[in-house]
Amino acid sequence: MFYYKCKVIKSNTENGLFFIIKGLLSIIIELLSIFTGLYAIILHTRTFPKYQPIQNSSI
Repeated sequence: MFYYKCKVIKSNTENGLFFIIKGLLSIIIELLSIFTGLYAIILHTRTFPKYQPIQNSSI
């Protein structure tokens, strides 16, 4: 009985760690996608400045 309890606790902690790692990985992947999107936008605005609205337009 004691051995079974230890086994259950061990498997539960392993599952918990797995889910924590999975959650962290998904968060990291989401952050990476956000950063790559921002980087692409910055590159786009740098390479194509003519598509940007004119800042100092005379009113």
